[in-house]
Amino acid sequence: MFWVAVVCLLVATTLQLVFARVTGGLVDGTLASIDLEVSKNLPLSDWPIYRIGLFLGVTILMLFSATFFEMNLFYRSGEKAAARLRMDLFSHLVGLPVAFFDRVRAGELSSRVLADVAMIQELWVNDVRQIIKFTVLALGAVLMMFVTSARLSMFVFVLAPPVVLLAVVLGRSIRSRTIHVQEKLAGASVILDESLQGIRSVKAFSNERYESRRFQSAIMEFLTPALSLARFRAVFVSGILVVMLLAGVFLMWYGSRQIQLRRLTPGEFTSYMFFLGFAGSSGAMLADLAGKIYRMLGAAGRVAVLLREPAEKVRAASDQIPESELSGRLKGTLEFRNVSFCYPSRPDAMVMSDLSLKVGDGRRVALVGPSGSGKSTLVSLLFGLYQPDSGEIWIGGRPATGYPLSWLREHMALVPQEVLLFGGSVAENIAYGRPGASHEEIVEAARQANCLEFIKRLPREFETPLGDRGVQVSGGQRQRIAIARAILRDPAILVLDEATSSLDSENERLVRNALGDLMKNRTSLIIAHRLSTVQEVDEIFVMRDGKIVDRGRHSELYDRDGYYRTLCQQALEGLA
Repeated sequence: MFWVAVVCLLVATTLQLVFARVTGGLVDGTLASIDLEVSKNLPLSDWPIYRIGLFLGVTILMLFSATFFEMNLFYRSGEKAAARLRMDLFSHLVGLPVAFFDRVRAGELSSRVLADVAMIQELWVNDVRQIIKFTVLALGAVLMMFVTSARLSMFVFVLAPPVVLLAVVLGRSIRSRTIHVQEKLAGASVILDESLQGIRSVKAFSNERYESRRFQSAIMEFLTPALSLARFRAVFVSGILVVMLLAGVFLMWYGSRQIQLRRLTPGEFTSYMFFLGFAGSSGAMLADLAGKIYRMLGAAGRVAVLLREPAEKVRAASDQIPESELSGRLKGTLEFRNVSFCYPSRPDAMVMSDLSLKVGDGRRVALVGPSGSGKSTLVSLLFGLYQPDSGEIWIGGRPATGYPLSWLREHMALVPQEVLLFGGSVAENIAYGRPGASHEEIVEAARQANCLEFIKRLPREFETPLGDRGVQVSGGQRQRIAIARAILRDPAILVLDEATSSLDSENERLVRNALGDLMKNRTSLIIAHRLSTVQEVDEIFVMRDGKIVDRGRHSELYDRDGYYRTLCQQALEGLA
């Protein structure tokens, strides 16, 4: 499609040169026809200006057709290329490891996918087309200028270099200033994105004025260099315009003198001025396009940096794992063997140190401990979001690194404290646990999660949109939808991360009932601050400073008068 568009563009550009050349013949033919003694006895069809006029009409129709096809094909190919680039970029982003998102702002990534790709798209659908067009038009026009009048062309090319040099020097300054302005605007874009995404927190803390001042400050930092750039551009454009007009007047005088000396016909001079206009406008457009290309290269460079980010390692199945095992259900045994870990962004802060624990298939265990003890980090390692710095994680009696990562995650499910729902319908959010599930399976999962009753009260039931991040439903309802997701997934290993800590008593009761059914016949790992939620589990692991400091059932641990008992007493004091 692109190359067909290029061919149409070359045809259209050639027709422009033909039009200019033939227009000069029309002028000379008109002057010749003024001699009535020659033309009064000729029929109109034999007059040169009629034949030339007919030819110009056909040329214009052909030029229209070629221009239509080349623009349409350029835009179509550009839109498809941009859509493909956005899809590839998004697919690459969601495949990057979590450590990448720990150090890059989400707003910046959105800007790369949308704004930078839009700039690349503009290059593809418009700038590349114009570069080809004006390059061919400028070269063709210069050639025809020398063919028409070498003397006049030599005169023009004595005047041109100083003007071009001035344009190049000022253009470079404009490019550097433009890059600075774009950087300032990008900073304001990040603040805008963060404020709108976190609008509930902004309002909850009454920080509307604070965010407005923050955004206004960023806009003012952008505005000062932007206004300076505007003034500089105005000087540049007006200065070039004055120089071009002066050169044009001088050239008209010199061309008229050539006509007086019979070295040039009026028609040839008319064509020459067309060619000169084509060459001058093409040169100016190419100079302006050079600045756009420079900005586009910056956008393309930022996109390329993202595409070069190493994707999350997708582990292939080990040769030692039988195919029959991968086609069946994962065994729910878990074992951490002397695992140590620190986050890539904080390599000097050890989060987990020589941790070991073992969980049997189908057992319910709890992780308790203060904030920062390593509970959530353990879950992140279990799901393969990070890799241990040392030690091993075994799942199903084999090293976790021996399984394909995606296959392993398909057999695990997480019910977090803060449930993220998407802007789709209730059914789509439940089916997120297993895309492609039937409507009957979705309804059954909702029933088991005790959320069928409130879904039936929604305006469109399962097809009701939940709004941005699920704002249309309450916290307890979001938790039950998350449980329905996990039920639909039917995992071998279930992780509950403070799944009831933020709920009122009635919602907590409903969620607990749903969780009780969900945890049957599967390995369940419960992270809890409320110690009352872990008294019925098979075993409790007490964590402190990234280590397991104690283990056992609730009654055993409490009777030992150890750290677990201290946690329980602190919890009671907090309730009091």
